[in-house]
Amino acid sequence: MRDVHSLSQLQSVDVSARFEASRQAVQAIGTNALPFLLDWMQARDSGSGIAWADGYLPFGAPGRSALEKHAMAQAGFMILQKEARPAVPALIQLTKDDNPGVRMRAFDSLMLVMGADAKSLVPILVPFGHDPDAGNRARAAQYMQWLTPLLAPGEAETDGVYEAFPELRTESAPTQ
Repeated sequence: MRDVHSLSQLQSVDVSARFEASRQAVQAIGTNALPFLLDWMQARDSGSGIAWADGYLPFGAPGRSALEKHAMAQAGFMILQKEARPAVPALIQLTKDDNPGVRMRAFDSLMLVMGADAKSLVPILVPFGHDPDAGNRARAAQYMQWLTPLLAPGEAETDGVYEAFPELRTESAPTQ
């Protein structure tokens, strides 16, 4: 909404219509959007734009900031959800990226694509317990707190959850 410069202009924007148009465009593009969504997730402000979407998506990428591209990538994964499963290996790889923002955006997107599949997500999330970025560690602990109750008894221990996130150990959790 770069063309909004006043409160009255903001009030006149039909966000739901814009989102619906974007949703329909992403669904029409389908899995062909995945390479671009993965690129946008890693975007850094460098002055270069991705021109493929100009004219195709209402929220096109050219001239957008890295922050806007990150948001568009996550919106794309949110829209595609399970249809984006072919991107799972690339997203898992991105959880090991040098950039802490890329790592967590990749995990956020995995959550959107895989849902609350604790059995698959916990092994990807455990390394975040030792992430050098304090924000990533805190966010990962929140995710792990949501996922751990979905595991079978004893799985959290064997999967290394309590070693990575000792603050999640409760009195009812087994000790070593």
